Amino acid sequence: STGALRALAVHPQLLDPPYAVRDVGEARNPRTPVPSDPPAGDDAPSGEDRLPLPCALEDDGASRVRRRKPDCPREFMASGADAYIMHVTTTPSVAYITRVDDFDCGIMISASHNPYYDNGIKLLNGNGEKMDEETILKVEDYIDGKLEIPVAEREDIGRTVDYVAGRNRYIGYLISMSKYSFKNVKVGLDVANGAAWSIAKGVFDALGAKTYVINAEPDGYNINTDCGSTHIEHLQKFVVENGLDVGFAYDGDADRCLAVDEKGNVVTGDHIIYMYGCYMKERGKLANDTIVATVMSNLGFFLMAEKYGIHMEQTKVGDRFVYEYMRAHDCRLGGEASARCRREARLHGDAVRQRTPRLACKAPRQRILQPYG
Repeated sequence: STGALRALAVHPQLLDPPYAVRDVGEARNPRTPVPSDPPAGDDAPSGEDRLPLPCALEDDGASRVRRRKPDCPREFMASGADAYIMHVTTTPSVAYITRVDDFDCGIMISASHNPYYDNGIKLLNGNGEKMDEETILKVEDYIDGKLEIPVAEREDIGRTVDYVAGRNRYIGYLISMSKYSFKNVKVGLDVANGAAWSIAKGVFDALGAKTYVINAEPDGYNINTDCGSTHIEHLQKFVVENGLDVGFAYDGDADRCLAVDEKGNVVTGDHIIYMYGCYMKERGKLANDTIVATVMSNLGFFLMAEKYGIHMEQTKVGDRFVYEYMRAHDCRLGGEASARCRREARLHGDAVRQRTPRLACKAPRQRILQPYG
């Protein structure tokens, strides 16, 4: 998967502002060759080096963007990799498709929860997990000119595939995860002018909810700007003023989520994980009756969890450390106070996915959160 290294080295501007998440719909780079026939059954064809590349590289009408727009997929092809382009999508969707379609790795170009000028990349291995430190260091070495990578020739040159079907199948997966109808439930969404704008509303609508959305006009520069999970106050006001039942605020790439109840109270990552834990324990699905959190989690979270018979484990701050502990000790639930939650060690934190148990737990939440609140 050396195409990732070459693309970033040849086009370091991928990390610059114009390549934050933007609205491209299903448009494609006209210079990129795309097979006339999509993969059978929406599945990627077999090959030695297959790479899903969810990069939002599209013209927003500004002439300087057109002049600077890199042809990123060509660099993957030059290294012998096949690049499958998912367009504007969320980090969890890349992790999901990378794993279920048996790709070698996945790459997300994203500002995450940061402003557009802090745009960067997230590298995932073939299991949809964060890449190991050794591989990441090799990426940095190549960018710094310390590592050489051979160029593919002739029949070894890779190809690009328009793979918006992967994103659409991920949406279907999210809908299929719900066992409940949310008919007539009024849901507010703050999609942070980011990747969730193309996914979240469709999922809630399909489940029967009455969905109201704010900050859903991405232009490549306004991602996370005074909106989303880092500015929850706007969703609080929106939910209360419109008489909604619940609200969810995502970050730019939708792997973090904060919630707001009908009264405008913030439901933090600790609250969400706690509700998950109680809900799973009641049904005998909380492995070892254990939740994994970080040292930044609220003390009240630990006290109430233990009172409910749930054992708490702490790690250093960082989703990677939570994941590593969960994997090593066969835990099924963990997360951070910053609103990133994992229901299984193999699953990347998924803000859109975690809304289903949140709504399913709405009735017991009234009882559970009162002593914690």
